[in-house]
Amino acid sequence: MNNYNDKDKAFLKGSDFSSAYTLGMQNVSELRTRLDYIRELFSNKRVLHFGCVDHLPLIEKKRGKGQWFHEEIYKVAELCYGVDINKEGIDFLNKEGFASFVLDVENDPIPDQIKKENWDYIFLGEILEHIDNPVYFLNMVRTKFEGNANQVIISVPNALTLSNFLNAFRKKEIINSDHRFWFTPYTLGKVVTESGFVASSFDTCQGEIAHATWYKSMILKRFPLLRDKIILKAHF
Repeated sequence: MNNYNDKDKAFLKGSDFSSAYTLGMQNVSELRTRLDYIRELFSNKRVLHFGCVDHLPLIEKKRGKGQWFHEEIYKVAELCYGVDINKEGIDFLNKEGFASFVLDVENDPIPDQIKKENWDYIFLGEILEHIDNPVYFLNMVRTKFEGNANQVIISVPNALTLSNFLNAFRKKEIINSDHRFWFTPYTLGKVVTESGFVASSFDTCQGEIAHATWYKSMILKRFPLLRDKIILKAHF
């Protein structure tokens, strides 16, 4: 992880301003997939997983490859509950033996079974880019879970990913049509800070590595800001 230092935090809080601020990465981390990164981070931890359902038609296919995030977290965590707004998906998860709850955090009360636990991490994986107002959404997470969770882990697509630069040279953008935003390590930290969390550190990882060409892998190992995903850690 790369820590946001005191100078970074002053800009994130808005107590200082620059029209050309430089946020650097002090550490070049190992090139890993997001799934491997999350498995290691959540090992033997108590995790509340937001957006646990994924896309229902794809779950069985991903499970067969060991790539369904919720099940992989469930395997390594001390305790893992899932929440999602998708009732059909939550019904499926509960039938499969995964303790899961329908929850719209912006409007619903927190279920008692979740509220009585103390969580090491709340995981928001690939959610913020789908949310109309991510600052308000995160503020609701912070307000409703303060005192029941220690940290929040957020992963989002990286605006600086190598594929975006290559596509720009080809005069096109390739994007999930439901996404509202692209994030960078600074802008994600800004959104998180504006919501009332304390952004502490960030890192980058790759969605998939297996299909990357050797020269792309070499570039990603050397230049971590070009990787696909940003993972940010924040405190309540």
